[in-house]
Amino acid sequence: IQSATILAPGFMIGNVIVATVPSGPEGVPWLHVSAAVLAIVGGNAAILAGSPLVTAPRYHRVASVGLAALGLSSFVLLAIASTTSRYMLDGTSTRV
Repeated sequence: IQSATILAPGFMIGNVIVATVPSGPEGVPWLHVSAAVLAIVGGNAAILAGSPLVTAPRYHRVASVGLAALGLSSFVLLAIASTTSRYMLDGTSTRV
């Protein structure tokens, strides 16, 4: 089993839970956040793991790997910022 086939369902499950479970007072915030982590990390990791398997032009694979790496690094920066600072900038840091 390729690692991309294991990671891709995590991306899908995470997205479905994020879409159906609100994070506000009427929702389950810990589940929403956990599913968001699963979707972000699972999706970007699946791209990194699966890009060598795709028979696409080289520029497409390079762009995919670059964007997935940017997504993972943005997630790491968001995690660091959300645990070390008291105030976020109106969600701007989540839209890198």
